[in-house]
Amino acid sequence: MHVIWQRTIIGGNGLDHDFCAYVENIKIARIFRDEDSDHRNFWSVNFYIGDGKSDSCLTRREAIDWVEHKFALFLETEEGKSDPQEWPGDQRSMQLRYLKASDPSVYQGRRSIEREAGAHSQEDMSKSAEEKEALRKAKKAEKMRQWRAKNPLSPEQRAKEAERAKQWRLANPEKYREQQDAWYAKNRERELARQRARRRRTVADDGSASHGDRKTTQARGSQEPIE
Repeated sequence: MHVIWQRTIIGGNGLDHDFCAYVENIKIARIFRDEDSDHRNFWSVNFYIGDGKSDSCLTRREAIDWVEHKFALFLETEEGKSDPQEWPGDQRSMQLRYLKASDPSVYQGRRSIEREAGAHSQEDMSKSAEEKEALRKAKKAEKMRQWRAKNPLSPEQRAKEAERAKQWRLANPEKYREQQDAWYAKNRERELARQRARRRRTVADDGSASHGDRKTTQARGSQEPIE
């Protein structure tokens, strides 16, 4: 069984520095960053199954290790060897345990439906997390673009950046080609529209120049004396 970590969602919004651990769509723990009276950060840890213990750690990595260690110990107990849907100490889990003892066939049918629903729910949660991560990266990139616009590089810095980029392209031709292809695929319509606009401007400029030449020729021809 694998522990899957997801950002804590409350009211449809993901909380910063707050994560929940799931096993087969069952929330087994939650960790979040907090601070003490001296304004020093630490991580609170709450384990929801088994004895339901709580603790605090200095870093997120320590908090994750704490949860996974407690979960490994929990799996060795009799309760940990039972169906994961029976782990939480709520009314639904008690009903499942009663149904398992009284009518195993109905219990198995219900569990099959719940496993399928849980798999879809976990997939949706992962997708949501991926979308939020993509949005976070996009916002970060936009902030960087705005910062660069307000703080342009000096000519010397531009030259260094250009040389560094050139050296990277020479050292990684395949990755560079992949990036170029991906960028063009993403911006294809915009680039085609830009090329069409450039061609229209070129044709318009050529046409206006030819029209102007004809006007000049006609004006000059009218000034010549008629013999």
